[in-house]
Amino acid sequence: VWSSEPQGRIVKVDPPVGAELAGGETLTLTLSSGSAEPFPLEVNLNNTIFLESAELPSDHFSPGEKLPVTLRWRGLQPVADSYTVFLHLLGPGGVLIGQDDHEPREGDVSRPTSNWVPGVVVADLHSVDIPPDAAGGVYQVRTGMYLPSNESQRLPVLDAGRTSDQNNSILVMEIRVGP
Repeated sequence: VWSSEPQGRIVKVDPPVGAELAGGETLTLTLSSGSAEPFPLEVNLNNTIFLESAELPSDHFSPGEKLPVTLRWRGLQPVADSYTVFLHLLGPGGVLIGQDDHEPREGDVSRPTSNWVPGVVVADLHSVDIPPDAAGGVYQVRTGMYLPSNESQRLPVLDAGRTSDQNNSILVMEIRVGP
């Protein structure tokens, strides 16, 4: 599973350490895939766009650092409109402390949703600056899409898949900010 632990490290044991096993019983070890692997989100936005996964280098950051996030989107059908992707960093208490909103892009190449070919994955890179004076605690990384002509008109989340959504804002991951 995705983890900030190094690849191959045991992150879960079932049954837990110390439990006795009878002959023939199964011991399951869950290993870290490391943080360089995308983790699945599987979110359906209006049966039009699918957020397959996200990739973060860690789940722990220090104040003043950049938070890089790669979102992997896939068109489910031709998209008539060109949506803007938002990536928000919410601090403790749900306060917006950073954001990166732009048309999907791979590297320096713009990939407007109106040009997407159904089934093709777009690896969309975002980066948010964590303020140098950011308080320590648990922060939320959230994403979604909206029409540039109306930022409050977000593409509806029909199925949050392996995560959750609130007001068509998808929880990518909770991270910890601190020393």
